Order: sequence, then C-alpha cells, then structure tokens
Amino acid sequence: MSAFYGPESPRPFSVISERYQRDVPIQRQLPAIDDGSQFSFGDEYNKAICDSVSRLAEINVDDLVCYVGPKKGSLAKVLEQRLKLVKGIQEVTPGEIVYEAAKTGRLIPVSVVNSEAEEHFSQLASQRDDDEDSPPIRYDKVIVRDSLEYLQDRKTFYMNAMRCLRPQGSLLIIQRPADMITLPYYSEARDRVQDSDVPVVDTINEIQSLGFDVEWDIIALPVLLSRTQWLSLLYHRYPNHLEVTSDADVTSGVRELSEGSLKYMWDRLEFTDRLLFVSVSQPLQSDALPECRRHGGSVLTTEPAPLIFTMPISPEMRPMVRDDNSEELERRRRLAAESRKEWFGTFCMENWRHVDSSVIPSQLTSRRV
Repeated sequence: MSAFYGPESPRPFSVISERYQRDVPIQRQLPAIDDGSQFSFGDEYNKAICDSVSRLAEINVDDLVCYVGPKKGSLAKVLEQRLKLVKGIQEVTPGEIVYEAAKTGRLIPVSVVNSEAEEHFSQLASQRDDDEDSPPIRYDKVIVRDSLEYLQDRKTFYMNAMRCLRPQGSLLIIQRPADMITLPYYSEARDRVQDSDVPVVDTINEIQSLGFDVEWDIIALPVLLSRTQWLSLLYHRYPNHLEVTSDADVTSGVRELSEGSLKYMWDRLEFTDRLLFVSVSQPLQSDALPECRRHGGSVLTTEPAPLIFTMPISPEMRPMVRDDNSEELERRRRLAAESRKEWFGTFCMENWRHVDSSVIPSQLTSRRV
C-alpha cells in the first residue's frame, strides 16, 4: 500500500513504543508554572482555608499576624487580602532541607539550613520587656503551615513562639498528616511522605508537655482543578512535602497517574484535602492541667459523665406532668425484688439481675404492685 500511495510517515497502524514514551520529557505535556502564586489549589480552596483559619484562630482585622511557611504556595497574601488585616502580615520562612541522592536514586534528607523561623522567634523571645530602645514585638496570632519537618527543635520553637504572643494570643499549626492524606498521589509519593512525616500524637504531646492548652480539628477542604493542573503541581513537587521525591520518582509518578487512575477522568477534577488544625493557647488557670479537646467540645466535662438538664414547665404542660414519686418507685422496685427472690430461691438471690426476666412465671410478673 505504501509503495502505491507513496511513502507515509508515520506508517499506517504504527504505535509509539514504550521506550519512546519514557524518553519524551514529561514537562512538554504539562503547563509551565512560572509564577509562585500559581502553586495553589484554586479559589474555592483558598476561601475555605481562610474561613477555617479565621474561625479556629479567631483573627480580628486589627491583629498583628505572623505567618510561618514555605515560599512555594504561601498563603500570606491570600490571608491578608481575604481577612482584611489592616496591619498586614509578616511572613517568615521555616528553613530549607538539604537532600542527597542515594545509590538507589532516592533523596535522603541530610540537614536543615537557614532555619529562619527558629532564629526569628528565639531573638524576639530573648528581648526583655523593659528594653525601651528595642521593645519586643508581640504578635496576636502566629500561623505555622507545613513547616514542622523544617524545625530542628520543635519544643523550643513552640515555647519561643508562645512567649512572643500577647496574653490572649494563640498559635495555629496547619499540617497534612501522612495517614490522613486524601489527595490523589502516586504510590511512591505516599511512601516517601510517610517516612518524613511528623506524627500527630508527638506534636500534641510536645505542646502539652510545655503546659499549653490544645484545641484541634480535622477539616476537609474542597479542591477544584483541571487534570493537567494537578499533574503539573505534582511535577513541580507541590505540596511542599513532595520535595523529598527525586526526578525519577516524579516522572514515573506523573505517568502512573496519567495512564492509570486519572486516565479516563474528566478534565475537571474534584477532591478534598484533609488538614489538621491545632490551636495552642495559654491555660485559663495557671495551676490547671493542660487541656486537649476538639474544637467546639465541652470545656468543663473532660470525661463521659451523666449530665443534669432542667426544663421550665409552662402552665399548659402542668396538668400533664406528675410530681416526683420516688418513694412509690422505690416501693415497687422492692416488691419486684422480693417476687424474684421467692421464685429463684435464696441461694441465687444475688444473681437474679443477670437472668432474662421473660423466664419468670407469669403469676409473679403479673402480681399487682
């Protein structure tokens, strides 16, 4: 056929080999991300996370807020605009992790350099309040997002950050625990993130060991992105905990999703991002034990216990309500116990409570009490 119609390129019914697909750079198939503001999960996500931060941290428009988080995908400008912060927001980077490639091709974290956040709060906490020349900065709120793995000494960081807050201030930590991830990652990314994750229990225990109250909540935020946008974010290692993945992991992982679970999906993806919010504050009483409760939970009742509720009775309901007949109820209970005692006998009197009452003869159960 080709000889009759002339040379054709490519030949009819030809297919692209698997080797050729591996050699084609994956970035040619994905949109480029040139601006750092493009590292985002969309407007709906930004609105939802700002509402959650405002609700959990109780941020006012005149509060002085410090944001600690990586530059890539920072929410500092988004929070400042959506929450209408008149004093602006101060942004501090947590640091940078140095990785080295192993023989297997995996990246191994070696050390943390440029720990700007730890140095910033350490210097502010060391300033004395009576220093008139350089009075210390007192924040109303401190927000720490996706930064715990960058901290070398987390307990010292928590202590210094709380010392830089006003008496009614609070520290809000936003994390994405590895065992709660709902984002469509590839398999290698899930394994690597699990290895470098900071456990939630360790975070709460470290904060409570310092004597601070903890209030936490888990919120699922909506994410609306196109398929190419999501794959492009993964290729550029966003979210930030994907920095631990190597180039080979990213290339194979993006191809795993594009040719696997996302191959026949619509171009518009809709999923959720489940985040953990931990609010840290000073205890209400200096001699009280630190509390740990979910946001909106009871403050006074820390353990399951019977609660007493009262309801006012209107004049219309009074005829339908009887007075307390506790003595009559006690008399009936005593007569019922004697009836069961007569039937079971004195030798098993103490076990009658554990026996099915349906086996008691009708003449005993029908006795008028």
